[in-house]
Amino acid sequence: MLSVENQIKKIVLRVYALLVKNGNVLVSIESIDNFNMFKFPGGGHEMGEGLLETIQREIKEESGLEVKEFKHFYTTDFFQESAFNPNHQIISVYYIAHIESNPLFYEKIENSKHKLVLMWRKIEELDSEEFTFPIDKYVCNLFKTTYHNS
Repeated sequence: MLSVENQIKKIVLRVYALLVKNGNVLVSIESIDNFNMFKFPGGGHEMGEGLLETIQREIKEESGLEVKEFKHFYTTDFFQESAFNPNHQIISVYYIAHIESNPLFYEKIENSKHKLVLMWRKIEELDSEEFTFPIDKYVCNLFKTTYHNS
């Protein structure tokens, strides 16, 4: 529990995708204002969107892929403080989709402060320690266990 002076003032909802093809999963290396993040593709929920609309929009924006069929994989069930603002609590929702398209490597530079690189990684070679954020580390391990047991 947080002390009164460190209370959470805002809950931030984030939505991410585990896009799978032929034993590979798409990962993202994103740089915003020189802060580098290794994560799963996805991002922030916007008011007026449903969660599936959010992940479809984020994947379209980041990769150009139009993915319609997602299945819920995991929702954060522990407290996670934002890496960017200690007064924000992050709730992340992860969806999984098997895709046909094959963006082997993709780089998008929006401006000098924002760069995004997407690439395929073999699922069995994923290492949770490569991921920047604690929730992605947790989901990486859960995904590898679930994927190999299915």
